[in-house]
Amino acid sequence: MQNDKIMNSKRKALIGICIFFSLLSLSGTADAQNNPPIAGAGAGVDQYILTNQNTYLSGQASDPDRDDYLLGFRWLWQATEVPEGADWSLVNEDTGGPDFRTNMPEDYTFSLIVVDSHGAASASDYVTIHAVDNFPVLTGNRPPRHMQDQINTFTPVVPIS
Repeated sequence: MQNDKIMNSKRKALIGICIFFSLLSLSGTADAQNNPPIAGAGAGVDQYILTNQNTYLSGQASDPDRDDYLLGFRWLWQATEVPEGADWSLVNEDTGGPDFRTNMPEDYTFSLIVVDSHGAASASDYVTIHAVDNFPVLTGNRPPRHMQDQINTFTPVVPIS
C-alpha cells in the first residue's frame, strides 16, 4: 500500500514535469526566433577530380542559433549542371560528404541546402567540380606553359632528408 502511494507520487511528478516542458516548448516568444543555418558547398575554391575515380564533396554547415550542432542537420545535395551524356553518380547525397564519380572530363555543378532540426532551410550554396582525365605533370624547374605568365618565380618543393 505504501509502495503504491510512492509510485503514484512519482507518476504525478513525472506527468507534471512532462507537462511543464511541453508548455515551455510551446510558449515561444518573438525573441526566440529560429534562424536558418548557413550551408557551405565549397564555393570559391576550384576543385579538380580525376575521372573514373571516387571522390567526395565536402559540405559544411553552421548554425547562427548554436542549437543544432548536437541534433544534427539534414543535407540536401543536388546536381544543377551536368554535361549531356556523362555517366556520373552521387551517392549518400543526404550526408555532408557524398561520394561523386564521373566518366567524362567536364564541369559539374552541385547545390547544397542544409535544414536544421527546427525545419529552417539554408539558402543554396553551389560548388563547381572540374573533372579531368589527368593532372598536369611538372617537369624540371618550370611551371606548365599555360601558367608561365602568371608566375614570376618557381621553386620546386624538395623533400628534406
